[in-house]
Amino acid sequence: MSHANATAPREKTANLGPNFGTTLRWGLAFLVIAATLAHARGRDWSNHDVDGTVTQLSKAIRERADDISTPFSLANALYAKHDLDQAIVQYRETLRLKPDFAEAHFNLGIALRDEHDIDAAIAEYRAAIRSKPVLAEAHNSLGAALRYKQDLDGAIAEFREALRLQPDFADAHSNLGTALRNKHDVNGAIAEYREALRLKPNLAAAHFNLANALNAKQDFSGAVAQYHEALRSGPGASGQERLGWSNCRIS
Repeated sequence: MSHANATAPREKTANLGPNFGTTLRWGLAFLVIAATLAHARGRDWSNHDVDGTVTQLSKAIRERADDISTPFSLANALYAKHDLDQAIVQYRETLRLKPDFAEAHFNLGIALRDEHDIDAAIAEYRAAIRSKPVLAEAHNSLGAALRYKQDLDGAIAEFREALRLQPDFADAHSNLGTALRNKHDVNGAIAEYREALRLKPNLAAAHFNLANALNAKQDFSGAVAQYHEALRSGPGASGQERLGWSNCRIS
């Protein structure tokens, strides 16, 4: 996955909900938050919990009202607390200070998506891409949202652009596979799921989707094997057909 600097929620493969790649998100977000706090207050905050981080960042905002890194880091910390309403407020404050901040647009889109405001999320993904066309994860997230809206051609175009920018983006391969399957290109879908799994063997959603595609091809033994792999790889695979596992972004 591409990691835009200092970002929070990240879109991965399809599944609407707040559980976007938690391991990568929280670790990277807290590194960013700790660095911001250390810079703002001259102390080491690396051992503070999320509530303490939010408290300190809120204080830093009052003291450094024009520093965009502080509301952005606070938004990421609030997102980690699942306080989406306040995270959205702080992402918007960041964008008031720096309207072309691509990663803030992207993270705001993820938070809006988690609030089920898909149209607003799409607008933010597009704004992120206008500011930073090479942001592969914004293309992937936009593709997932467009697929949710049944714009399959638009979704496929965005997934392919994400893969042009980042060919080893396993989640984009998996998402492209699902969009192709929705277009009745089962063979193309199977190829994309297999490539996703070559890159990320434990991607449960790709195992689950590959199982469905093999089942459609009446390869029942292959389908059963992939269902077992989906269960082994992680919980929640059956929900992946919704909007996005993660990806959304803490990076």
